[in-house]
Amino acid sequence: MANIYLRVPHYVGSYFRNKEQSKPIPVGGVIVLEKTDTLWTILSSMIHFNNIDNIVRQGCFCERQWKMMKRGVSIVPGAKNIRVLVPEDNVILSDEEVVKMSGLNRLKGGDDVEYVCLKLPQEVYVNGMLRKTNDQWQLLNMGAIRMLERMKDEFWRAFFVYTDRYKDWCVSHNIEFNILEGIERFMTRYDICNSIDEHEKKALKRNYYRKRKAYKFTFDDFVEFATEKEFATGL
Repeated sequence: MANIYLRVPHYVGSYFRNKEQSKPIPVGGVIVLEKTDTLWTILSSMIHFNNIDNIVRQGCFCERQWKMMKRGVSIVPGAKNIRVLVPEDNVILSDEEVVKMSGLNRLKGGDDVEYVCLKLPQEVYVNGMLRKTNDQWQLLNMGAIRMLERMKDEFWRAFFVYTDRYKDWCVSHNIEFNILEGIERFMTRYDICNSIDEHEKKALKRNYYRKRKAYKFTFDDFVEFATEKEFATGL
């Protein structure tokens, strides 16, 4: 099966690679979605065969495009096959490198980004016919938008569920709840980097107060994001 590479904020990429605490996925590793997941539905219903000339403006690349860029080769129409960079033996490409070789603009807001690797379904229905996928299939632009929106939404839901559970744990153990400590635990749990100026931690704190009320949870949403032992030991 082939993969696609989707540009997401780095904290979203870290969350999805580390959802299974016992099976963390390294940077550049392949993320396999469950077929019951809404993300799988978007992926399987909004991909198309790309003749390599099409560049998805939302930052989604088919595997063949990605391999070309890994060799330092431009995929910009009109400049295709021109070597832009000297290839390095890196696991991933930086956003700066991808921008140069794809002609894309940088993401707004200044977030560091990661190109997550997502496994494609082997077959999809197109116009009522079952077609096999290969390394030239990728998300349509609207599919990339919906995928990114859904991934970001899941990240924030997980963040609020985690901090809610930590708050409940503090109350049950007569410990004063500190949102910054909850954020630090969440970042450690999902291996989210924190720069020297701590702008990632500050952004999570800011959005905790800005977005929390917009998210309503049911009992089913409160899955075991953290165990009693994890909160007790800080692991």
